[in-house]
Order: sequence, then structure tokens, then C-alpha cells
Amino acid sequence: MPMKMLRCSFLDPQTKIQCNKTYSRPFSLKRHVTVKHAAYNITTTFIDCNPESQRPITYHTTSKQTTPVPTALQPTAADEPDVRPFKIRRQSGHNDVASSPQSQRSIESVEDADDLAGLPPCESPDSYTSGNKRKRSIDGFSGGDRLHLSRLAPPMPIYDVKMSTKIQGQPKGLEWRSQAAKHTFDMDHCRRRAEWGVNMAHRGTCILIPEDWKTLDPLEMLKLFDLDNCPSVQAARLRFYYSDHGTAFARALAWFAKWPRSGLEQDNFMGDGECKPMDASHTCHHDTCIVHVTYEPTHVNHDRKNCCGQARKLRQEGEEIPEHCEHHNPPCLLQ
Repeated sequence: MPMKMLRCSFLDPQTKIQCNKTYSRPFSLKRHVTVKHAAYNITTTFIDCNPESQRPITYHTTSKQTTPVPTALQPTAADEPDVRPFKIRRQSGHNDVASSPQSQRSIESVEDADDLAGLPPCESPDSYTSGNKRKRSIDGFSGGDRLHLSRLAPPMPIYDVKMSTKIQGQPKGLEWRSQAAKHTFDMDHCRRRAEWGVNMAHRGTCILIPEDWKTLDPLEMLKLFDLDNCPSVQAARLRFYYSDHGTAFARALAWFAKWPRSGLEQDNFMGDGECKPMDASHTCHHDTCIVHVTYEPTHVNHDRKNCCGQARKLRQEGEEIPEHCEHHNPPCLLQ
């Protein structure tokens, strides 16, 4: 790709000879203008000489006056170009330069032109490409703004974590954030639902599987099932084990429902840190159900017991029971 160059088109008022010095960096061009043409307080022009662009764009900037200007060398009004400084304009004879892709590449080659002698930004900032240093990031905040917001953010929590008793030197339950763990659970969950004749989209009736039933075939259980063999409310909950950690199946279901999980969420799942603990709540109020499960803070889980108590009270009084509660999201199933 040809190197993009900048050319000084300063016209000497005495010799009428154009400078035509070329530089690859805006800073070098600025130094040249300051040193060679500092005695003339006139508007100096430099052009993007990118050979790839057939329609270059001309930029104008004013050189700093560092030495007294002799009266004899001061230019007349006729010698000064009639253009506004810092203005991007098209060359004569090309009416569609600013909108062409070639001109956009030419502008990009001088995106650091604002660094020349502390010059203000151009009057046409929209013509700059995404490479402009002054353009804000995609989230709408510059580096300074983001630093300011970081000072207002809460500090990073520091706490100890439980260590694994099976894998030396590794935090407990670390592999529960892996895709392999999610795949293993999803296969086990799908198999258990299929045994009871429902698919993964089932959200209707409850599927109650206590720990004592996890190895039994539902078809064989139906032959011996009666009301006396129905599991009690205090039946042990079904559990799921993976790697070095095991928990209730409903809690694992709530954990893998949202994926992926962050490290802070995992520490909270394992009971580490100072964040509010999270539980697997049953919206149906059946502890052994593997269908109606949600992941929410512990205090919300305990508050759902009030809805269950109100529904039982309405049933005892013979009044109509609403289908859902109005206090939680997702709502409690009261019927």
C-alpha cells in the first residue's frame, strides 16, 4: 500500500516558488512550517498526497509567528488565499469528493492533523472516520469519563473461598462453570423428564421426584403405587452431583437455567463472599418438583411461604383461590 504523504504548498511571496516539501507525519510538517516559514504570518496550505486517492482534499492551517515580521516581507491582501483556516474544502472541479470513499481514506491519512501546534478540531468532525482519537467509544464514554465513573463504582469485594477436597489447590465447585457441567446436567434433566412422559418444554403439572425414587422406573412404580406409598412432604430432595460438589437438583436446575455464569455468581452459589445468598425457589411450593423452579434471593424465597399460607387459609374457608399471587415475579402458583 503506498505511503500517505503530506505536502507543504507554501508560496514564497518574494520568489513566487512553491515549497512542495513532503512529509509522512503531521508533526514533521508542523515543524517545517514553524522553522522555514515562521517569518510569514500567512495562511499555509498542505495537501494529502496519497497516490491511492485521485481526488485529494486540501487542508489549511495558520503557522505560528515566532519572530518579528519585516515590513518589506509582509504579504499583501492579494497574496493571501481567501479561505477560512481549519476548514476542509473540496478542490475545484470535484463536487462529490467529500462523499467519495477515496476522499474518506484521504481524510483518515491526516486524522492527527489536530495535533499540529495545538490546533482546534476541524469544523467538519462528521467527516472524520472511526480512527479519530477524539471520537468517543461505542459506549458513549471517553477514557476520562470512564475513569471518573470507576471511582463512583463500589469497590471489588475481597473474601476467602472454599477449597476443593478432591482437587488440590482448586476452589470448590470451579468446574460448575464449565460447558461440560451444563451438558451433563441437561442430559440428566432431559432423561428424567422423558421417564415421566414429558419433554423439556413442559410447564404444566408438577413432576415430583424425591431422592428415594431417583433409580426407580416410573412404569414399574405405577404397578405398586397407591396413596399410602405417596412420598410425604418431608421426603428427601433429589440431588445432583458433578465433580467435587453436589446440591439439590432444583438448585442445580436454577443455576444452569441462565448461562454462562460469572465468577462472582459462582462464589455466591457456593456460599462465599458478602453478597445476598441465592436460593432455588419453587413457585408451586412443592420441594421435590423439578418443573416450577426459579433462582432468586433467599429472603424472596422465604416470603413466598406467606402466599402459600394465604392460599391454604382461603381453601379452609371455602373461598375462591386465585391462580397466581400478585407479589412475586414469577408469581406463585396458588391452585
